[in-house]
Amino acid sequence: MRARWKYVCYVDEDGDEVLETFEPAIIHAQYVENEGIPRGRLVSAGFATIHGECYGHSTSLGIASRPHADTALLRERIG
Repeated sequence: MRARWKYVCYVDEDGDEVLETFEPAIIHAQYVENEGIPRGRLVSAGFATIHGECYGHSTSLGIASRPHADTALLRERIG
């Protein structure tokens, strides 16, 4: 599989899971820091294909993807 995006998924202040995608050249941990996402709210991180399939894990955050749950969130987001 080839990554189109990297992503992180976290729980926001309302208790909802939010999945954000970004360019593969950006390191997961740097994205989280730049966006001000508290590490304690992270639930998953990984990579996504152009077809909206999530996989893998973030080495910089030490967090794995949840392929089924994250894929469903991403596909809901991108339509």
